[in-house]
Amino acid sequence: MKKIIAVIGMGRFGIGLVKALSSLNVDVIAVDKDKERLAMVGEYVRDAFVCDSTNPNGLEEAGVDKADDVIVSFGQDNQAFVAISVMTIVALTHIHARHITVRIDDDSYAELMLKVGADSLMSPFDLASERLALKVGSQNVMDYYHISGPYSIYELKMTDDVEPISLIDLAAPSKYRVNILLYIRDGKTLQPDRDYVIQPGDHIFALGELAGINKMRKYLENPKRVKKAA
Repeated sequence: MKKIIAVIGMGRFGIGLVKALSSLNVDVIAVDKDKERLAMVGEYVRDAFVCDSTNPNGLEEAGVDKADDVIVSFGQDNQAFVAISVMTIVALTHIHARHITVRIDDDSYAELMLKVGADSLMSPFDLASERLALKVGSQNVMDYYHISGPYSIYELKMTDDVEPISLIDLAAPSKYRVNILLYIRDGKTLQPDRDYVIQPGDHIFALGELAGINKMRKYLENPKRVKKAA
């Protein structure tokens, strides 16, 4: 069953988040009270709802209570948006949302958001910095998409000289706490099965924490791996 992620607030950040999530193997629910903003993501999502996010009944009608993760993406550039974020979190707790991730632009709001019910926080500015660092600092981490808490989905491109290795031999879940969700080969997006073998040039989408992703990446890139396998 696909993971369901609800994104509340279709500002520039929320729209970008919806577009990024739509390219992954998840179902996205987009919520905003502005019909015109929702129209901007209509082609990327199956479900888009005009809804007051501070109204628990409206959130339930939109199916947000069924989501595995809910991301509140309002900025806090004025007091009105801070209030909306807080009231939205409270409404989400009333419908027993499973996991609530809230955008914060100012660390001074962090304690408040957690106290009223947020499970985790994210900063667009920190994410942008980490994305840039990953892109310039690693030869095969192309991009990443934050999901919730410490977990993100990382897009990795296997180099042309990587030694093929089967998913079973890699044992990513047990060794690195990483799950490979999808891979792209010859322009086709596929789900790996137990017989999947990582090949040079594969684009891999892997879910995990950054530390585990880095350990797996270094193992795959290690030229001595071929000699050990022999």
